[in-house]
Amino acid sequence: MIFGRIHVACVCMVWVGALGCSSSSPPAPEAYVDVNLSGSTCNQPGLLFSIGTTTPTFTPVASGNGVAISCGVHASGSGFDVSLNVTKGGSTLTASGHVAADDGTTAPGTLSASVSDGDYSLALSDPSCVLVYNHPYGPGDTEQSVSPGKIWGSLNCSALAEQGKFVTSGGVTAPLSCNGVVQFQFQSCSQ
Repeated sequence: MIFGRIHVACVCMVWVGALGCSSSSPPAPEAYVDVNLSGSTCNQPGLLFSIGTTTPTFTPVASGNGVAISCGVHASGSGFDVSLNVTKGGSTLTASGHVAADDGTTAPGTLSASVSDGDYSLALSDPSCVLVYNHPYGPGDTEQSVSPGKIWGSLNCSALAEQGKFVTSGGVTAPLSCNGVVQFQFQSCSQ
């Protein structure tokens, strides 16, 4: 009786394994990020950090080798729910929100974003960064800038700030606040 049960269990495992197994895993998420800061009350203007390369075009890097990427771009209603996170060393970009589809006419919307960099002890956030879709292959490019698992664009953040931090310039002390432009590409994200 025990032998019969083992035999049936083995046959079931082989049958289920044949239906449910796959030898290939999904590709690792990839990201390109370029964070630039400016503003009179920003204590670290200029390039904050970059992940990936821009030569000859934006070239994202895969998760691994010191880069941790988690991202999701999920179709939801007439747009997409977006969750982006990339970290390299002490530098991190996180962004999330709901955006419109790339129909060429509708403004995409806004994302809540934060950037941090351990080298400069910065942890800035802005709840309303304006999203602009980028067509990476130039004018006339018909590839959608957002689709399930992918988003390419830039964030224009006018109020990246860190609570409780102040800077003094010309004898005037003001809250630390930066303007930020974040160029990015995320692909092979969860759908």
